[in-house]
Amino acid sequence: MTFQEKLAKYADLILSVGLNLKRGENIQIKFDSHNLELVRLIVKRAYQMGASHIVYDFQDDEMNLARYHDVHDDYLDEFPSVVADFKLNLYKEGFLQLSLVSPHTNLLQEVESDRVGRINKARSQAMQATMRYGMENHTKWVVAAAASRDWAKAVFETLPEEEALSLLWENIFIATRVTMEHPKEAWIQHDAHLKQYQAYLNQKRYSKLHFVSKQTDLTVGLTRGHVWNGGSDKTISGEVFMSNMPVEEVWTMPNAFEVNGYVTMTKPLNIFGRIVKTLKLVFKDGEVVEYESDQPDIIKSLLESDSGAKRLGEVALVSIDSPIEKTGVLFKNTLFDENAASHLALGQAYIDNIEDGNIMSLEERKERGMNHSSIHQDFMIGNKEMVVYGVTNVGEEEPIMIKGQWVI
Repeated sequence: MTFQEKLAKYADLILSVGLNLKRGENIQIKFDSHNLELVRLIVKRAYQMGASHIVYDFQDDEMNLARYHDVHDDYLDEFPSVVADFKLNLYKEGFLQLSLVSPHTNLLQEVESDRVGRINKARSQAMQATMRYGMENHTKWVVAAAASRDWAKAVFETLPEEEALSLLWENIFIATRVTMEHPKEAWIQHDAHLKQYQAYLNQKRYSKLHFVSKQTDLTVGLTRGHVWNGGSDKTISGEVFMSNMPVEEVWTMPNAFEVNGYVTMTKPLNIFGRIVKTLKLVFKDGEVVEYESDQPDIIKSLLESDSGAKRLGEVALVSIDSPIEKTGVLFKNTLFDENAASHLALGQAYIDNIEDGNIMSLEERKERGMNHSSIHQDFMIGNKEMVVYGVTNVGEEEPIMIKGQWVI
């Protein structure tokens, strides 16, 4: 296949598998200036498939950087409520949400961390209702990637720019099954495979998970009535969609007050436009009480986003023999790297990871241990040394993963 043929197939998969687009549905597309070629293909294909209306949320690295660099100090802690309301209203009107990401790994490297933290905190808090509405799966949504020159140079530092860009695109196509003979069928089979792990873990009803490696000894309590998800997801009305492309994880809800021990990040992470290379967190009764990092100011800003930012909202299991890990590529992008290793997330939990979550009151969810926050920040903890145990209600430990791979 030519590059254009692969790109067209990718656009089709994002719409048909990711969003499960149906006639008459509306879409909002979040994208940046690197994505125009792919976005144009997606828009054309979406209208051919019966989309009614498409709204654009355009981003640009240089314009975003200008705010961080040049906005007056008086406005660092402000974010227009009308913007947050507009996004929330699109969700409430049922607009499907498509986010295309092309990370710029060092965009904010020269910006003072205090400015970065204040701007991002203001935005996160203003958009909290919108983020929560999305994570409650009121409508279908998907996050997918588009290669860019900046991202390609960060991933393949020693290669010429054009070669790096081409190789990054090829790895995206492989990870999203574009290059397979029948990609849609391959996605269906892959989804069914992840659902087997999901079914096993839901049947076991473990009370806790215990992560152990040379750098980690962490016990994560699971909420009463927790639900494991894997692969495709469902809206509260039962519509199927694939929230991430690629996806290799099976995930559930930790109890935000029952996390104890220490955990060490195993892959670098892009937070607030900075690469965080090292991170160790110590938890007591669910809360981060100590941390060590090569970017302490960034981690401090993240953890101080709000009262829920120091607690976990997601725990996810990923085998290290996943296709993404087998590429040997460090993508420096959470969408890909979190699907190469087991991971945790600080902040907001997913409502579909608890039974009857959509009909519970906010207080009932909190009582169960569901975390609420204006952030949701994944970080990778799995590696080839990791052992993961499921802890039964009587305290017995049963291996789920050994040396980072499934044993169930």
